[in-house]
Amino acid sequence: MRKILLIFLFGFALVLFFAGASVSAQQDEAVSATASSIVLNETEETVEPIILPDSPLYFLKLFKEKVSLWLTFGAEKEVNKYLKLARLRMAEYQKMLEKGKPETAQKVLARYEETLNKVLTKVEELRREKKGI
Repeated sequence: MRKILLIFLFGFALVLFFAGASVSAQQDEAVSATASSIVLNETEETVEPIILPDSPLYFLKLFKEKVSLWLTFGAEKEVNKYLKLARLRMAEYQKMLEKGKPETAQKVLARYEETLNKVLTKVEELRREKKGI
C-alpha cells in the first residue's frame, strides 16, 4: 500500500511539473537583462497563484520551482525566473492577507524577500560577467 502511495505521489509530482513547464513555456517573459540593469516590460500580466501556501500540496509547487530553477542555465534566464517567482510570491502574500492568515502571509513575505535577494545576486553576477571581473 505504501509503494502505491509513493508511486501515486511521484506521478502526481511529475504531472504537476510538466503541466507547469508547458504553461511557463507558453508565457512570454517580459524581462530583458542588460549589463547595467534589469528592465521590466510594462505589458506584464498579473500573476494569479493556483496553489496557495495554505494548501497541503504547496510543498510540491515549491519542489517544482526548485527543479525548474535547477534546470535553468544562464544568469539572464535565472533572473527572469526569479522575477516571475517574486511576482508570484507577492500575489500569494496578498491572497493570504485576504484570507485572514497573517502568519502564513509573513512566511510568504520572507520567501518573497529571499527571491528578491537572489535576483540582486544574479544581477551582480551578470554585471561581473559583462565587465570581465
